[in-house]
Amino acid sequence: MVEKGDVAVFWELEQTRAMNIASPEGIIAAIQGYADPYGQIKNLTAYTQYDPEAQFSDSMQQRPLYNRLAELNYSEVKFCPPDCRRRPTIGLQIVVDIAFYCTLEHPETKTIVFITGDRDFTSLAQMLHKHGKQIVVLVMAGDSFAEIEDPDSYWPRPSETQDEYREKKRKRAKAKESDEPEGSKRRKAHPTKAEKDRAVVPTRSSKGGRRPRH
Repeated sequence: MVEKGDVAVFWELEQTRAMNIASPEGIIAAIQGYADPYGQIKNLTAYTQYDPEAQFSDSMQQRPLYNRLAELNYSEVKFCPPDCRRRPTIGLQIVVDIAFYCTLEHPETKTIVFITGDRDFTSLAQMLHKHGKQIVVLVMAGDSFAEIEDPDSYWPRPSETQDEYREKKRKRAKAKESDEPEGSKRRKAHPTKAEKDRAVVPTRSSKGGRRPRH
């Protein structure tokens, strides 16, 4: 049963890039529509990677979305620089922000909405759920959103069942094991006759010089 109350949205912009550019108004309306059954959005934080080396046009493409978010009185955009090894820091920033927001700033928040495309936040969502928070996970499905039915066992692709996901994972592991050419494996496991002959035929020592004559 859904308990209505304050809603906080944490949005990884890179995961919805196509929609961000195509329809800024539409994507915000969709988020509001998914949040509405749970209550009113009190906070929406959107995250994007800040890279001074990126092309200027890359950020300009999403400028209409940034402008639309700026018009909302409950939203902000955070630009997260990569770390010293050039790895994204967005995931870590989201975890810190949610923990701080829910425990210190606004513990009255009832529902947390994750907009993401991976499983980086599954453990965090499970912890929040155990502490009484309602969890909503939205992912991209084609050119629109899909809501994960069971956030406690979140799978990246909502069209897949858990069994289908496990089967794909098993096949990927098997394919990885067979990356080495079959011929190479056979030679290692079963040496050819020529290899056996070379192993037993004595070679002339570099120090022995000529053989003695009889």
